[in-house]
Amino acid sequence: MGFKKGVQTQKIIRFKEFDEARDYIENFQKYHQDNIYAAIDYMISHKEYYFLLKNLLRHQQNGKIEKFVEYLFSRLECLKRNEDRKLLKQLLQCRNTYLQEKTFSFIINCCETFDISDMLEDYEPSLQQIELIVNHLECESIKKYTEALQKKLLEKYRLLSRNKDAELG
Repeated sequence: MGFKKGVQTQKIIRFKEFDEARDYIENFQKYHQDNIYAAIDYMISHKEYYFLLKNLLRHQQNGKIEKFVEYLFSRLECLKRNEDRKLLKQLLQCRNTYLQEKTFSFIINCCETFDISDMLEDYEPSLQQIELIVNHLECESIKKYTEALQKKLLEKYRLLSRNKDAELG
């Protein structure tokens, strides 16, 4: 068996300091994907979650953010710090629907760690997201959230019914 000629591989950088990896995250469009992944791994191994999430928020309208998002959320552990969770809530409210969906899935998959009601406060899930919630009903946090959501929807229905009855009567 011989070696293939002309096949070049990208040399993956190994980071020694935060500042080295920081530039790859902040300016990820300029670098090869494997080096960006190495920078993400460096940040995760040093628990720089806030920095990573802040940069996702900053780059949310960048058209080539999908691979960055996919890789980050596949590597990220469930977050425990309030500052990190606040950024997750901000990511849920962003205009990038892909980022919003991945953030939502991450939160639901961490239902044992997060108080889902707190994380999804003032957030209206889509039908697809409600399906994801239903698939996680064994989680206590999700049970509480769905009960509260059901009460909220019933109250909206009652108010709409009263308004309609008042208009007709």
